[in-house]
Amino acid sequence: MVNFSLEGKVALVTGAAYGIGLAIAQAYAEAGAKIVFNCSRQETVDRGMKAYKELGIDAKGYLCDVTDEEAVKAMVADIEKTVGTIDYQCVLYDERAWPRDRKRLCRCKRRTQNAHT
Repeated sequence: MVNFSLEGKVALVTGAAYGIGLAIAQAYAEAGAKIVFNCSRQETVDRGMKAYKELGIDAKGYLCDVTDEEAVKAMVADIEKTVGTIDYQCVLYDERAWPRDRKRLCRCKRRTQNAHT
């Protein structure tokens, strides 16, 4: 990408230990962003850290269940303290979590949409 730079920016990609999330984070890193990611299981965070190391990407992985609001707040606070302000966020949707949290996720989405109108 010509003239596209995320140099000095921080990108948080949820669930980016492998697959689409890893590919998105890799593209952000290639554009110069610092990468932080989270997963809900430690073994997945470890898998992601290994993948980033193999790709030559200096990333920071967090154990965080994004359905737990307090855990997300704590993760964001730690990212902002240790890495910097989050400039870009990519939240990947995990279909397995949808049925359990459908009502809460819909309420959250509506509140966010209403805040911007």
